[in-house]
Amino acid sequence: MFNIKTFIMLYNDDETRKNEEKFQQDLILLRSITEEDNKKVHANILVLQEEVNRLAAKEELTAEEIEILARITSTVKTTLENINRLKSISEESIERQANAYYQHVKKLAEEGNEEARKVYEQLRPSYQASLINKAGEN
Repeated sequence: MFNIKTFIMLYNDDETRKNEEKFQQDLILLRSITEEDNKKVHANILVLQEEVNRLAAKEELTAEEIEILARITSTVKTTLENINRLKSISEESIERQANAYYQHVKKLAEEGNEEARKVYEQLRPSYQASLINKAGEN
């Protein structure tokens, strides 16, 4: 498993350190989200959806109702941005853990551990393919 205490940053400059600190803070936030938090968000989304459906059924909206829709739109946009940010943090964390695991198994295999060599041989094609796919995305 990935351990931040043993993580070595590839670039040791102020911007990288700040970005890494921000990532670690965001990761703590992500991991602190409870099932109860998820239920509250889901319940609030359902309330907003009901209100939008109610307003959509009307032929004409009042100025107040238009303002309600504007607030709902803003809330949904902000919520979606937050969800996407948390999703990105989660994906980055998973990618780092997978990379740390792969590198650890590779090291053990290079040191002569036969079981690690077997695992490494299984992981290597997928790992290399993921690097190629990632390079293609950039």
